[in-house]
Amino acid sequence: MRYAMVRWLAVAALVCCLLACDVYGTKRRRVRRRRSGSSSVKVPVPTIEALVERGLVSVKDVTRLNQLAPMELFTQGTQAHSQGNHWLAYTAFTIVRLSFPSVKEAHLNSAVALEALAEFDAARAIYEEGLKAVESKEDKQALTLALITCMQQLANAQLNKGHVKDALKTLKKALKKMPNDAGLLYNTAQLAAQLNDLELMEQCTQRILSSSEQSRYKALGLTLLCRTFVSASVGGGATLVTVPHHVRASTFAKAKEYCMQEYTQDPESASANFHLGIIYREGLDFESAISHLEIAHSRDPIDTAITDTLAGVLSRVGNVPRALELVKPLLDEAPNPRRLYSLGTMISPFNRTSQQGIQAQIQANNLVLKQLGVPSKFDPSCTAETWTLEEPAGVGQVLNAHPPANDFGSHRVRGALNATIEFPLYFKDKSTAVVKLEDAFLFGAQPYVTAQCRILALSERNTDLSDFAPPQLSSTTSRTIDNDGVLLMHPKASNYYHVLGEVFTRIAIMNETYPRMLQEYLLVLPPKSSVPAVWDLLELMSQHDEKLTGWQDRALEYDAAASYRFKTLSLVSFTQPNKDDVDQNDLWSAYLPSKASVVALRSLALNLIQKVHQDTSSTLIPARLSAPKRVIYISRSGVREVVNEDVLIKHMNGQANLHGYKFEVFQGADQLPNTLTSSSTLKQMMYFYNASLILGPHGAGLTNIIFAPSATLLEFTMTPQCNRVFGYLAEALDNEYIALPQVTAYYHLKYKMTGSLAKVVGKAVLEALHSQPDHLESREPKDEL
Repeated sequence: MRYAMVRWLAVAALVCCLLACDVYGTKRRRVRRRRSGSSSVKVPVPTIEALVERGLVSVKDVTRLNQLAPMELFTQGTQAHSQGNHWLAYTAFTIVRLSFPSVKEAHLNSAVALEALAEFDAARAIYEEGLKAVESKEDKQALTLALITCMQQLANAQLNKGHVKDALKTLKKALKKMPNDAGLLYNTAQLAAQLNDLELMEQCTQRILSSSEQSRYKALGLTLLCRTFVSASVGGGATLVTVPHHVRASTFAKAKEYCMQEYTQDPESASANFHLGIIYREGLDFESAISHLEIAHSRDPIDTAITDTLAGVLSRVGNVPRALELVKPLLDEAPNPRRLYSLGTMISPFNRTSQQGIQAQIQANNLVLKQLGVPSKFDPSCTAETWTLEEPAGVGQVLNAHPPANDFGSHRVRGALNATIEFPLYFKDKSTAVVKLEDAFLFGAQPYVTAQCRILALSERNTDLSDFAPPQLSSTTSRTIDNDGVLLMHPKASNYYHVLGEVFTRIAIMNETYPRMLQEYLLVLPPKSSVPAVWDLLELMSQHDEKLTGWQDRALEYDAAASYRFKTLSLVSFTQPNKDDVDQNDLWSAYLPSKASVVALRSLALNLIQKVHQDTSSTLIPARLSAPKRVIYISRSGVREVVNEDVLIKHMNGQANLHGYKFEVFQGADQLPNTLTSSSTLKQMMYFYNASLILGPHGAGLTNIIFAPSATLLEFTMTPQCNRVFGYLAEALDNEYIALPQVTAYYHLKYKMTGSLAKVVGKAVLEALHSQPDHLESREPKDEL
């Protein structure tokens, strides 16, 4: 107990000395004058008079306490404190403190009484006052320690109220007084990590690690460093708060360094193996990742984060049965929306005709809807009893609609070199609708849109509600928008395919059907740092359309930490007409745009290219007139990269020289020459415009077929061929699409190129070029092999 008897005995001895010198009587008279207002000396709050006025202590109690000697006051204060009457205790200690400001215990006990009442600011003021009043080094040290404890309690109280930034400020102030306290440094580092202040977090933990003093905080600090940098390097997936690639790259190196240190200190630690497993997973070394995660799981089998991560990596390498074996017991114990949705993600992509995965995701969303409670708690205008998840066209006013096309392209899809394709190569068309919502809310990293007590399924049945949490409308981050807004972003729009296929297509169809919205409405855009291409496209459009001039003044850069309430919010919705058709509905179909929007995007791109050439007086050469023909290979790194890619490139260069076509390797827009434009978006449009053939592994780069009106698309498929998006795009745009199943890989793994496979690719390229209307005048493809 902080009111140790030895403290009272020491104070009693001091008081006796003071009484002998007749100091106490003089001091008491001064205190009475101060309380009567005859002195201008400022008394720390709360004052005794204020307590009486607030009814926290009675006049009778104050009168009685004023008649007691110091030792009796300490005894009364201690008894009152032990009985929970902290205001009375504070009053007794305050009388002593005002009489003897140089007595350390008077300040300590006054402040502790206030701490018990959660009056931390006032307690801190008393400690500060005591530090100025006491003289000995020991007394100052004792008060400083107590002050630090008080400030940590204040930070905890602020945290409990959700005021994380205020708590961090409090701890930073405490650090100025005790800059080398390991516990304080660790607590500050934890809060800094929570607020993504990596610099402060690293500074605090490094000070702990560099200390010569051995403490448990060294191990904790190293784990915190590893865990925080792992999270920063992994990023946020394909959401609007995804960490930029250059940031992930720099933090990944630090994450690896700190996690290796953690592992070296304790190779058997569940935490160290867990973090190292994540490091190897992000480095695509799945074998090592599984090895470390299995160790972590064996050391701590009840840690659900370890179990979920291990299951996720196992599913990546195709060991879905083992992944399900790990996850299902957890679901049986306690259904969890995040885990249920992840279960669906494990199953669906690799068993296209099975609805088990989709049902798991639907079950996850239904669980969220059930847990959310009554919508009126979020929006008082709601009268519904429960939340529902619905297509945008079923919630708002449909201003314009494009029905799905019946004759979907010319069905120019096939397998390369007469290969048999055992899966559908394309989806049916979707319907397109411009929808206007009244009184709509926008929030979260996805982001989520709600209107009329309903959540909009922006990704159709693949909409993920596991992180859905309606914000507090009265919070400081809540904004009311009186302007008409138009939503020009999408949940997955940090990946190049999703930017083009799900945002650019919406801008294009909006520009074609309701241009006034782009010209006059508030443009709700993704963060420029995360998705600069959307801002780039609008700038390109404004340079050739004076009605879009000044669009930046109407741009609202979305902040995932804020929430928005719009008078009206318009958006473009794509919907699969027949949701019960298993062949046309799987995990991937939700990410497909409609044919009308893809055609609109190609038209927009070609118009921009044409205008740039007109402005620069340069000649625009269509692919059918280009000589020699251009074959573009899209290189890829990371997941689904082509190992031994140089073997393929060497063979293709030799074949190109022999057959009179031009072979090029595309490695990203930043590698393209800065000729007519500095715009990354326009560079890619112009680069692919007159391509004759585009080939490469399954990946976002193949989306550039949108800008190549005369090109054939040749795709290295996957096993199983779960994602058929590029066949769909080619079919929608009436480009020829060829699947090459001879070169294949599992979705999360890598393609492996050999000399014989390079010849197969070369033969498929020649076959495709030969089948074009203006084919190469060369030997037949079969002669090449």
